[in-house]
Amino acid sequence: MLHDGKRHRVGQLKWGFRPKFSSTDKPLEIINIKGETVFEKPIFKESVLKRRCSILADSFFEWNRDKSDKNPYRFMTDNGLFAMAAIWQTVETKTGEKIHTVAIITTESNKLMHAIHDRMPVILTKEEEQTWLNNQIKDVKTLEKLIKPFDAEHMYYERVSTLVNNPKNDDIAVIAKI
Repeated sequence: MLHDGKRHRVGQLKWGFRPKFSSTDKPLEIINIKGETVFEKPIFKESVLKRRCSILADSFFEWNRDKSDKNPYRFMTDNGLFAMAAIWQTVETKTGEKIHTVAIITTESNKLMHAIHDRMPVILTKEEEQTWLNNQIKDVKTLEKLIKPFDAEHMYYERVSTLVNNPKNDDIAVIAKI
């Protein structure tokens, strides 16, 4: 979901944020951005101030940072569907086609996730999502307060099949608890 300056709307975005300077022959595609530096890095600054959006999901996957455990884990919240903070960018190809690209914002992990990984997406409450999507808000301090780990008491996870490792697998078995 994004706010285009007039209203909230849902639109299709291509996964993998592309900076404006990225070559269309060999594009730089960034899938996640550290929330601790998103407001400082010139590559993201314009987008984080003008083109914030949220990615709606019912879960996300993470793999154990301990390489001896190659199992994927599916993380969910008590609320079911949730919003992850993200930014978007429009780039134009050599043929003039416009591509709208997106990346999620990450933060340090909460207590629940820390056992598996040291980073997690910024998950927004309904109220926080309204603030994040309001592109009239340019105050960095206000926005930085949203970049924090989600409350671990309202999350849980399950080990899932390694089928999730292959994007060609489009089946309910990918998210089945093991």
